[in-house]
Amino acid sequence: TNGNHKAKKSRGKKRSGGARNGSAMSVDLSWTQLTPAGLWADIRRECREYFAVSEDTPCSSIEELVESSGLQKISLLRHISATVGVQIQLKNYNFESKIKP
Repeated sequence: TNGNHKAKKSRGKKRSGGARNGSAMSVDLSWTQLTPAGLWADIRRECREYFAVSEDTPCSSIEELVESSGLQKISLLRHISATVGVQIQLKNYNFESKIKP
């Protein structure tokens, strides 16, 4: 019976999800080098492409972008979240707060 017990234990073990044949998986870590300025440039580019915001639209800040383009902050949040794969909780967010952190 001791042999059967060991066999059952070995069947219950899970394999790790690592590489099977010793080769390392390719992981994109370019986001670790992203700066706030680089992120803002990506957001502006995405707004131009997705929301058809013109090159002439002033957008040195999110407030300026929203004001000059007529976009809503919640629309930008939803699109950016979906693009990067972040889920946000469904609730009423207050985007009108002028308090700086």
